[in-house]
Amino acid sequence: MARVKLAVSEAAANAVVHAYRDSRAPGDVRVFIEQAEELLTVGVLDNGIGMSPRADSPGAGLGLSLIADLADRCEINVAPDGGTEIIISFQIVGQDARSATCPSS
Repeated sequence: MARVKLAVSEAAANAVVHAYRDSRAPGDVRVFIEQAEELLTVGVLDNGIGMSPRADSPGAGLGLSLIADLADRCEINVAPDGGTEIIISFQIVGQDARSATCPSS
């Protein structure tokens, strides 16, 4: 589950740092999680300025490649009116599958 945590953390951090950089007000970052059988899918969405090069980037520029290396599947969608959606999927088996499921109350 460490790779899931790291990939999702990186995707959320990218949204926080890059999505609303030209805005005076903070913006929303939403995360959704779905589990079907042995596939865990996590989405990180924002309504920011979309994907664009950034010469003054405060990071090392390795976030998306790190996410792609950690995930079994990574999809980036850019909305026509701005915003970015990163969908990250992980095959989970054995202990990972059990720990990804929330216990019932």
